[in-house]
Amino acid sequence: MTDKVSPERLIGILGHWAAGKGPLHTQLASAIRRAIVDGALPSQCVLPSQRVMAQYLFVSRTTVLSAIEELKSQRLLASRQGSGTHVATDRANRDPQLPRWSVGSFRSGRLLGQMSGRGSDTCIDLSIGYPDQPYGVTRAMEGLAERDLAMTVGWDGFSYGGLAELREALAERLSADGIPTTSDQLLIATSAQQSLWMIAGVFASRGGVIFVEDPTCSASQDALLAREANLIGIPIDEDGISIEALERALSRARPSFVFTTPIFNNPTGRSLSPARAHQLLELCASRDLPVVEDLALMGLGFDETRRHRSLASYDSNVSIVSFGTMSKLFWRGLRVGWIRAGRSFIQRLIAVKSPADSSAASAMDQLVAARLLESYDDACTARANHLLPAAQMVMQAIGTFDPSWSCDPPQGGTSMWLRLPGADAMQFCQVALRHGVELWPGPIFSPSGGHRDRLRLSLGRSWEETQEGLRRLRTAWTAFGVNPSGEGFDAEASVIPLGARTSETLRGRRVVGHGATGVGRG
Repeated sequence: MTDKVSPERLIGILGHWAAGKGPLHTQLASAIRRAIVDGALPSQCVLPSQRVMAQYLFVSRTTVLSAIEELKSQRLLASRQGSGTHVATDRANRDPQLPRWSVGSFRSGRLLGQMSGRGSDTCIDLSIGYPDQPYGVTRAMEGLAERDLAMTVGWDGFSYGGLAELREALAERLSADGIPTTSDQLLIATSAQQSLWMIAGVFASRGGVIFVEDPTCSASQDALLAREANLIGIPIDEDGISIEALERALSRARPSFVFTTPIFNNPTGRSLSPARAHQLLELCASRDLPVVEDLALMGLGFDETRRHRSLASYDSNVSIVSFGTMSKLFWRGLRVGWIRAGRSFIQRLIAVKSPADSSAASAMDQLVAARLLESYDDACTARANHLLPAAQMVMQAIGTFDPSWSCDPPQGGTSMWLRLPGADAMQFCQVALRHGVELWPGPIFSPSGGHRDRLRLSLGRSWEETQEGLRRLRTAWTAFGVNPSGEGFDAEASVIPLGARTSETLRGRRVVGHGATGVGRG
């Protein structure tokens, strides 16, 4: 079967393709060549048309044509009348015994590009959904008593459901947040993404239908698509998932479950209102539909006086499975996730997980996570002290870009969902990359490829990096408006060089400000 590469996926695969030196057509040819040799673009896969590639990469068709002709002369690409341009070689750098790669998502393409060193060390990444600095991790590691370590090593560090100490601490934490939980209702995993993948393995048959919010987290979509699920997007508004749209979708299809993020939707940062939560639970109860809720951003609220509730905290007859992670609040490198559900469901999850990995996360990571939960409230305060001023700074900055830029203020989370009316975010993000700042465009967060006028901007970077990123973004927007067709970007002079001055500005300087205290000490 011939792979057809969507333009969104091609952009993910190519990554920072224009971060080098030389004419853009040469850099584009080099990036496509690398993707072919790496196997990310397998033999016979069909590329988007030249017109579409030029549109999405925001370059002239001459640039795309020159790159393709160069690769044709090297017998890497070929064209057939009426069939487009395809990869003509199987020169991928891989074991010939391995099957061809399938073309992954935008997100997986970006991750592979970073591993291959195809990023730019002078590009400011405002796309990541994690706070930059760890909180409390060093203290938690130093605080591990020798007795704790000896007990863990003596126990052999292996557990099916997770370290009892962590599950008990987590159950206490969730109960304090209004989600009554006992330790035997919890399963420890390595991440929220792995948790969702396991949950889908219990609920959804291969090719089953799952209703998801639109927009929703790109990593969650990847986890569900890995189960070969068919995703149907349900729009959301300022109060959460649309009940009217959900009812219309239910008249056409029966999903395996409804997937929602009631606390700080990623990317919008909005929470499900109590009234909407009751409506959702009533509808799902009437249809006997399970609900899976993502609580990965719980604890990252901007306003501590307002309580953002999990669906599991409501009294209902709905089967609710919740999952979350320690990495968003404390540290990206702490690979500890969790699932809360009924005891029988937890047992089924262990059965799903056991063929690939019978144990839970690393015993050492679990010990650190248990210690970190002791400083949960302090961590929430420290994060709010950084994220809220960062959001305010972004709101002020985008007002100076152009009156058409706007954003619905988030209630929490690590990102902002910006609107660019009249502009294509896929195109603009390409221009922003050439000006040294990376953001992710709206279609990446939509199962239907919508939200083309939106982009997500991270709030988790240091203020210096965010301020510099916003400065570059403003310059990119000016250039984008001057060159709406992309033709002007073929000249090297129109691409801002990312030289030593910028690197020196950002390297090694201490973040100052009222939100930095405590966050970077971990």
